Amino acid sequence: AAVAPARAAEVYGLSVLRNDLQDFSDNRTRFVLFVAPEA
Repeated sequence: AAVAPARAAEVYGLSVLRNDLQDFSDNRTRFVLFVAPEA
């Protein structure tokens, strides 16, 4: 199982088990990437 956009199911030939998984209809998810500087 994975939490991903419906488009990912289309691209990878997967089945959507549940839509609208969020608790709030205006929910937003942000991702932040941290990278250590090269030594």
